[in-house]
Amino acid sequence: MEPKKPQLIYRVAHAEVGSMLIEVTRRHHLVASEMLKEIGLVPPQELVLIRLWEWGSCSHADMVRAFGRDRSTVTKTLQAMERAGLLERRPSEVDGRAIVISLTARGEALHPKVLGIWSELERRTVRGMSERKRREVADVLEAILANLSS
Repeated sequence: MEPKKPQLIYRVAHAEVGSMLIEVTRRHHLVASEMLKEIGLVPPQELVLIRLWEWGSCSHADMVRAFGRDRSTVTKTLQAMERAGLLERRPSEVDGRAIVISLTARGEALHPKVLGIWSELERRTVRGMSERKRREVADVLEAILANLSS
C-alpha cells in the first residue's frame, strides 16, 4: 500500500515542484522550531551559533554576507542572542567601524545540543530513504538551487 500523499497548503496550479518546495520548507522549519524551542533557541539562531563555532569570532558584515539577509534582520537576531547571553558584540580593535561577534561560554555550551538537533532533524527528514535516494534528493535540490541562483 502506497503512503498517503500529504495535503499541500500552498498548491499552485501547474507548479507542483514549487508548491511542494514551499510546503517542505514550511514543515521543516516548524519541526526545527519545535526542537530548538526545547533549548531556548529559534531559527536562525542555531545557524548563527554554527557559523561562530566554525569560524570563531567574525564581523557583523561577515555574518550579513553569510546569511544573505539585510543588515537590520541580522542585527535583530544578533541583539536577541546577545540579550540571551549566547554571544557578545563589541567594536573591532582593528577597525573602529566594525563590530566583532564572539560566542560566550553559554553559546559554546549549546554546541552538542544544536548538532544533535540537526542530526535528528536530518534523520526525520530522510527517514525511510536509501542512501542512493538521499543522494538523488540532494542532487535534485542542488540543481534547483543552481537554477534559481543564476
